[in-house]
Amino acid sequence: EMAPHLQPNKRIDPALKMIESKVRSSSLHNQIPPNGEREKLNEQRQAQLQDLVSSLESELTHQLLGYKLLIEDIEQIEEERNFYFNKLKSIENLCESNYSSEVAKTVMELLMEVPDDFEERT
Repeated sequence: EMAPHLQPNKRIDPALKMIESKVRSSSLHNQIPPNGEREKLNEQRQAQLQDLVSSLESELTHQLLGYKLLIEDIEQIEEERNFYFNKLKSIENLCESNYSSEVAKTVMELLMEVPDDFEERT
């Protein structure tokens, strides 16, 4: 069995396979050029690799932007959740201080009601 630090990274491995696939499918792969064309071939390979790097950078930038937007959405939802939680907590405190009122008792019952299918996280 491979040492943990030598095992392929599940996130990186597909990207490496894609790169290998593109290199293998390249018309330049596995060709042995005549001596005079090696420099030209190296330039072509360099250009192909640069295109591949640019493509991967673009994809990574796009994924990073999506991640940042997701984080912003999560933060906004958390702010909204906290806002409504604080409102409900204020209502609960008001009702607890006036518990003799029938309205306060009814509101407290509503606040403490739990759906049948609710699973509490521990």
